[in-house]
Amino acid sequence: MNPREKKTSGEGRGVSGPAAAPVESGRASAEAAEPSREDIARRAHEIYLARGADDGSADDDWLRAEQELRQAIRAGPPGDRSS
Repeated sequence: MNPREKKTSGEGRGVSGPAAAPVESGRASAEAAEPSREDIARRAHEIYLARGADDGSADDDWLRAEQELRQAIRAGPPGDRSS
């Protein structure tokens, strides 16, 4: 690879499409309303640990993490809610 080329998050791992786009900071953009893969993985790992680190539910942990993070993005920052 040319040293001046910017490496994307999925390069070299068989990832194509939107997931191969460059990752800016690992934080989800409120405009896109989609959590980053890194944020989902981090939350899924937290869920896994909270379950007692029992194997066999990785897909469920991932889907739960994805859902939680999407809901949090839609809700906005905690101090930004009107009551």
